[in-house]
This record gives sequence, C-alpha cells and structure tokens, in this order.
Amino acid sequence: MDPLFLSIVVFAAGWLAHWLLVRKRLQESSGAQSETRPPTASGKHSETPTSSAGDLVQRLYKLVDPVETFLEDSAHPQDLLTFPDFMKGASLFADEDLKLDEVADYATGANFTIACMALEGLSNRPDSGSVSTRIAEFTGNYAGWSIFFVLRYARSFATPPFFGHFLTKANDWWVRNPIVMDRIRDTVDSLSGPALEAELTAFTTHLGSADSSDNVRAVLDLAGDGQAARFRDALNEWEGSHTDVAKLATLGSIWDSNDVTGLVEHAAARTNLEHIESELVANHRSVMLVGERGVGKTAVIRLLAAQLQKQGWIVFETPGSRLMAGNVYMGQLEKHLLDIIAAV
Repeated sequence: MDPLFLSIVVFAAGWLAHWLLVRKRLQESSGAQSETRPPTASGKHSETPTSSAGDLVQRLYKLVDPVETFLEDSAHPQDLLTFPDFMKGASLFADEDLKLDEVADYATGANFTIACMALEGLSNRPDSGSVSTRIAEFTGNYAGWSIFFVLRYARSFATPPFFGHFLTKANDWWVRNPIVMDRIRDTVDSLSGPALEAELTAFTTHLGSADSSDNVRAVLDLAGDGQAARFRDALNEWEGSHTDVAKLATLGSIWDSNDVTGLVEHAAARTNLEHIESELVANHRSVMLVGERGVGKTAVIRLLAAQLQKQGWIVFETPGSRLMAGNVYMGQLEKHLLDIIAAV
C-alpha cells in the first residue's frame, strides 16, 4: 500500500475520532445545564435571574403616569388616598418584605409622585419610626403636597418624636400654602401630655441646626394659640440663650482658630490683652482699639480672639462695607444691625 495514502487514512480517522469526542462532551454539557437551569414562564431557559428590585421599579413606574394625570385634576392631596393606583403604589412600600432603608430612599428621592407613595407606605408600616430622623432631615427639600404625606407619616408612630424636628426645617413658602398650614395646625393641636413634652424637647434639640429660625417663627405665628404657643415659648427661650451662628455668617464671618495661628504673644501685647479682656468679660464694656498704622492692633485682636475662643466664645467680625453692601432702601443698614443684635 502506498505510504502516502496510508498516512492520509490514519490522519482522517484520528480527526474523525476527535470530532466525535468533542461533540459528545458538548452534548453532555448541554444536558447538564438543562437539568439545573429553571425554565421561565414561556418554557424557555432564563439567561439572567429576575431582580426583585427591578420588578418593583417596573411596577412603580407603570403607576406613576395615571397618578400624575389624576393629580392634574385634584384639588387636595387627600384626593390621592381615594385613587386606586396611588394606593397600589403605597401598598408596595408598605410590604414589610421590602427593606425599610429602600423605602426611605424612595421617600427622599427626586420623584415627587413616588416619594408621596413611599411616605404613605411608611405610614402603614409598624417599623417606620426607625427612619424618622432621615425623613425629618430631608423635610426642607420636600415641595408642595409632599408635606401633607410627611405629616401623615409623622402621626403614624409614637416614638421617636418627629414633629419637633420637622418644624425646625420649615421653609419660607409654608406660610403661603393653606394646605400645609392646616395640616401643621392639626398636628400640633393633636399633641398633649408626654407626647407634647417629647416633641418640645426634640424641637429645642434640633433648633441649632434649623434652616432658618425666622421661618420657624413665621410658621408658629400662623399655627394659632393652642399648643403652638408652647413651641413659640420654647423658641423664644432658645433664642435668648443661643447665638444664631448661621445668621451671623450671612452678615459677616465667624473667626476660626486657624485664623490666629502664627502670631507671637509678646510682653507688650500681653498688657493690652489683659486690659481688653477685663473690659469685655468682667465689666461688659465695648472696647475701641486705636493706634497708628503698623503698631499691631490687628495682631492684638487676633490674639484676643484665640484666647476667647479657648474659653468658648464665638468671635464674629463684620466690616462696615459688608453691612452697607447691596443696600438700596433707607433702613436696610439698621435692619442688618438689628439682625446682628437678635442673633447674639
């Protein structure tokens, strides 16, 4: 037999055997996958697992359009409580299988409609109080009818206190919105006994981080003479014992300890420092420091500021040009001065 022909036959036989072996392994692998991969509803094998989060998103956004269409013809946010699609969305968030933090994410999200659904869902969850601080801190970002659902949420749990914290985040537009003010009046007048005391404590605790104490006062002034008077008294007492640093920062600058680094306290400066500090602290007198240019007036004041800060003082500075800047009408300078007096 021709050696060349024999070589070709052997090569072909080897290639065929290899091909058959590979085919068999592929079939075995395919069979194993078909046994372990669950079929989908259509009978075909799913390539990717179904995400419960993705399912929630799809179900929510199917509800958003009809709810927003309904909103266009609604006169009051409570109308949503009668609309089936809105309540379906709220029920999705009320499901305790959904993590509470996820519900809070939606309640503080950018989509107004879904945020209202999430807040209503929180109102029907027994564990919703644990995210109350997060909702309260976000209050200043809510617009329009969202506040209605925030206050429905506030009345759905007893602890921790929420309304007092909520009030400290008042926006200036609240007083111009009858729906918001009516809801605030109803909520504040519903408080009594230990619940009222707890809310007053929360109110004074969070006033230090209030977005604007002026906004808080305006809301309380319109909230009536019932329990709102207790909150006004608490605000007056707090303002009388605290410096409104946020207000001062809009009228000048608050000195930081870093502003006084690198200064040397020499003997001559020490004499001036002791005298000025005595007049300010012990005698409660105003002090005017005068001297020729370059003699160290600013250095003495900065050293004094550092010393007072160590004692817990807040050092505020504002130049006359800052108080005059932007003034157009008579009385604006006086208003700035009165604001400073009120803040300190």
